[in-house]
Amino acid sequence: MYKVVIIGAGKIGAAIACLLLNTNDYTVILADNQFNGDDVQRLKKNFPQIETWSVDVRNKQNLLTGLKQYSAQ
Repeated sequence: MYKVVIIGAGKIGAAIACLLLNTNDYTVILADNQFNGDDVQRLKKNFPQIETWSVDVRNKQNLLTGLKQYSAQ
């Protein structure tokens, strides 16, 4: 199983997460500063195993620190 961090939980990020989760080959962490879009809510309902990470993706230091925590490859 591969671990993937997707930065951005908008329509495209949610679609990519859905495609990856459907394969059952990936653990997906969705990173963004907010998770209130309809696409993300449907994704979380259909794939309760998805992880969300609330982070200001514009802050490089926070992003790098968090990526180390998740050991994203």
